[in-house]
Amino acid sequence: TGGQILQGRVAWADAVVDGTAWNLRSIYAPSDSSQREKKTFIRALMAATSPNIEADPTEKLIDARSIVGGDFNCVASESADIRRIKPLATKKTDVAGKLLESSFAARGLTDTWRNQKGPRAFSSTWEKDGTQKRLDRYYIAKMPGRKASVAKDATYHTKTSGARSD
Repeated sequence: TGGQILQGRVAWADAVVDGTAWNLRSIYAPSDSSQREKKTFIRALMAATSPNIEADPTEKLIDARSIVGGDFNCVASESADIRRIKPLATKKTDVAGKLLESSFAARGLTDTWRNQKGPRAFSSTWEKDGTQKRLDRYYIAKMPGRKASVAKDATYHTKTSGARSD
């Protein structure tokens, strides 16, 4: 079931900041699973309801009031989020990353770093055998009544060297 898939992989808190309710979510996606299993995890994550017992029972775990950070163990854009010393003989498509990105976009959430740095900027959070990937990201919604999004206004710190590898 969805609950079993997510067990031990989601941490949450709900907060009110300047009168606005926010759902803070931290995600650790499976790292050693197939694309199919990662897609199952993402679908379960997006279908999950809020753990807040005071919330409406239909309220989703992740919605437009969420600030979501995590190690998603997939890339949103293969061209922008992967750098290799040697090209692969066969290209693998990260369909889980595309599903994750479209699922967050459907909820009005945007990748803070990508929003600030642009579509081609590169930073890595994982490195192994000459390959670097940006697997860790934050997603935030636009602030109500403001043209700029929280993501645009946020300060994003990233470490581009000495990234950990799993």
